[in-house]
Amino acid sequence: MSRMPSSIRAVITVCQDQSLDSLAAIADKIVENSKSYEIAAVGDSPAATSQGALTELATQMSKLMWEVAALRNEVQRGGRSRSRSSQSNRSRSSSRKRKTSDDPDWLCRFHYRFRRNATRCEQPCAWREKGTGN
Repeated sequence: MSRMPSSIRAVITVCQDQSLDSLAAIADKIVENSKSYEIAAVGDSPAATSQGALTELATQMSKLMWEVAALRNEVQRGGRSRSRSSQSNRSRSSSRKRKTSDDPDWLCRFHYRFRRNATRCEQPCAWREKGTGN
């Protein structure tokens, strides 16, 4: 009985009070009617498959390492294939620098942004001192 599959043993143990011949018949019917997809194989084919997979992974890894090296070189050269001289010719426009509130010419955020169109003001704002606004 220990050589039987566990699914058949579970059914047979419930029917302990029957004869050995009837238990064998029940076990045969269970085997005939159950769809068992268990396959037992012995061989070296899984090792060959895993060796092929390892070779493919090694090839992919070397390609990725080459791509990473190419990207590093591109970053070290300064990004895209543009030359540095063409980038240095373009300069950013200078924007107004914010002053601190300790500065006598400091403007509040409203006058700093909207100038004479500002509808609000925060102290200490130098806009009033200029005599042109709120």
